[in-house]
Amino acid sequence: VDVNATLDLNKTDKPKKDVTAKKSDNSESLLKRNAMYIQAGAQVGTLMGAGANIGGYIGNFNVEASFTMGLTSDKLYAISSSENINSLEELKPMCFGGRVGYGIMVGKRMRITPQVGVSAVSVKDDVIQTSALCATVGVRAEYAFSRHFGVSATGEGCFAVSKKDAFEKVAEVSSKVKGWGTGGNLRLGIYVAF
Repeated sequence: VDVNATLDLNKTDKPKKDVTAKKSDNSESLLKRNAMYIQAGAQVGTLMGAGANIGGYIGNFNVEASFTMGLTSDKLYAISSSENINSLEELKPMCFGGRVGYGIMVGKRMRITPQVGVSAVSVKDDVIQTSALCATVGVRAEYAFSRHFGVSATGEGCFAVSKKDAFEKVAEVSSKVKGWGTGGNLRLGIYVAF
């Protein structure tokens, strides 16, 4: 904000001079248009887990990769007459994903980033090992506490588009496993930006 003020430079009868002063309002955004971030967090929803993200913004374009280790499991009986298997198996999920998006600044501390991407969900135990490829769509919201630290929340829908036969069969008898491939999640995290 420019402010025009008259300043009496000395107390004589000389003419007064106009001086322009600039008022500081700390208007610089805490979020950078070109930045990288590393994030640790937790995920709740159909795939409960903990993991990490790494990503960045180039201009307003966003690229992100993530890893989530499932913290829940599902127990199923594995029966195979050809391999003499009859056991209770505890299946645990693991998910790797990648996303692209476009960041929209909202004020000095907040950015909203719609994202689309793909993820691979792996479900395994000693006997059963299978996976599904999923399409994802979501929105990442981040709030910066400072130039280098902040929090984020990402709501995301996951839709299994390609499943291995074993994943399909397990998903038919386990709603948990089905949800790991097709469902909704909320990822909450703390990030460091540089």
